[in-house]
Amino acid sequence: MNRNDTPHPALHINTERLKQLQKWAAIAPQSDEEDRYLIQELNNQLKDMVIKVLDPNLDAALEAIEPTNYGVDLTSRCAPMREDAVDPWPDPDALLDKAPRVKDGYFVVPVSKHESL
Repeated sequence: MNRNDTPHPALHINTERLKQLQKWAAIAPQSDEEDRYLIQELNNQLKDMVIKVLDPNLDAALEAIEPTNYGVDLTSRCAPMREDAVDPWPDPDALLDKAPRVKDGYFVVPVSKHESL
């Protein structure tokens, strides 16, 4: 943000921009009160994102964090990971015999065409 705390137009949601976002995201327009609330919340989130992106110390802080899959260390309580292995099904013809439609050894499924969601 600049000295007078006026956000750059690209980093600010106004009524016009909210209408664009609602159109792009296929969100129905709400009441004026709900739209004002949504504008306020989106601008607060943008402000927080800009502060985090423009903080020169953030990159160094993030590099010091060790990546993890869980919030707590579970390696001591979990079984070891198994090897990935491909095991062919013993009788694929028995599976195909139960399918409603089969062609050339594959299941035939209906095609679902649609123009919109």
